[in-house]
Amino acid sequence: MFMLPGETILYGSTEADFVVTSHRIRVDSKRWGQAQVTSIMLEELCSSELKYSSLPLLFGFAFLVLLLGGIGTLLAYTQQLSGILELLRFAPLCGGLLFAMGLVFIYFMTRRMTLVLASAGSSIALDAMRLGVQTTKELIDIIEAAKDYRYSQAGMVNTEFQPEGPASLPQKWGEEGGETGNMGVLGL
Repeated sequence: MFMLPGETILYGSTEADFVVTSHRIRVDSKRWGQAQVTSIMLEELCSSELKYSSLPLLFGFAFLVLLLGGIGTLLAYTQQLSGILELLRFAPLCGGLLFAMGLVFIYFMTRRMTLVLASAGSSIALDAMRLGVQTTKELIDIIEAAKDYRYSQAGMVNTEFQPEGPASLPQKWGEEGGETGNMGVLGL
């Protein structure tokens, strides 16, 4: 990765697939016939979002399958079976147990935690399961602090702005401002 003048790495390295610098966020990944290079300048970053998704309904299905297997086993005990068929009494319970374990395994394999960093035209989605929740939150804090620092260095932040509060706002539309009125602290 080519470094811009005055740019320093805050997270990652120049060889890493994900880098946060004092000027931008960049992803450079290659996998199975796909390549992605996305770079978002900190000034253009609109939002940081940590999404968690899972399918907890699979636990309900696993419990239901296990329950049906148990009921099937109880029903098999009410039948008069002899010989080798007597061994099949536990088949519904064993089948239900194996199927339920498969559903629980699928649940754990489909859990996702994704960090989405978006600008007006592009977004970067990262698998945050590798990092963990605390590290991902710290990464978001690093990005927000770097963005705030960039704004303050560029003079884009008005540090002298002090909102007057609701007491200074007009009580009715049209007061203290004629037809247009005073629409609030920002004077919109």
